[in-house]
Amino acid sequence: MQETNIFEQLYHIRLESGWKLEDIARHTKIQLKYLQAIEAGDWQKIPPVYDRMIFQAYVHFLKIENEQEYMDVFEKIRKGRKTRHTSTIQRKVKFESEFRKARRLKLLYLGLPIVIVAAIIIFLLTHSVSVAPVEDKGVKEITVYEIVDTLRQEQLKKEALRLAAQREDSVRVDVQARSRTWFRVVKDRADTTEYLLQKGEQVNLQADSVMHFLVGNAAGLDFIVNRMPIGTLGQANEIIAYLKITSKGIAAKRLKKIKEKENKE
Repeated sequence: MQETNIFEQLYHIRLESGWKLEDIARHTKIQLKYLQAIEAGDWQKIPPVYDRMIFQAYVHFLKIENEQEYMDVFEKIRKGRKTRHTSTIQRKVKFESEFRKARRLKLLYLGLPIVIVAAIIIFLLTHSVSVAPVEDKGVKEITVYEIVDTLRQEQLKKEALRLAAQREDSVRVDVQARSRTWFRVVKDRADTTEYLLQKGEQVNLQADSVMHFLVGNAAGLDFIVNRMPIGTLGQANEIIAYLKITSKGIAAKRLKKIKEKENKE
């Protein structure tokens, strides 16, 4: 099967079956403009996240015997576009992440000396109190080195508490494919990655606080959330349109069914 005529073939198959695009859109809940883009081979009009799901639903609706062959050809066509799109997202996310880190470091280096000096002055004003001599023993003085060491110890304690709290809020999700399945994960609302797992393949994911998933086949993945086996989260005719996982487990889940063509009278 050639890549150049796959969309034209689907167009003729639809005409022979007697279905109109408007009818298919009504049954599958896919927007008409996306179905038109499939038959025209115009992928710029279809969101990259949903293109495979839309194409699979369309081919499945037509009940084509060699459906998998069409999906294989489609994956070859989609691969080039997916790589460019994902790389663009990752470069953009990486750039924004590095920019935020550089800005935080700049503020830290500019503000830290001021904070230390202010803390030393406040500490001296509040603690450097003369003690009345008892039996002519004199006044005890606190050196600057002792003050700095005290501040450093307090800062280390705060940092240890912050790291402990961060570990308590961390999220771990292990995903294993039961069948060939595509999914997208967004970690901590910043790091976006897409995967296409083959049967038996596994991915181990970690985040500081939260993960969001979009899964093309709800029955295609087994989930282990924070070391607790969960299994699959839906049926083979469903997608996971929204899944939120935190340190406490699954916080939110929304499934969406892909409806098959009803029998014609």
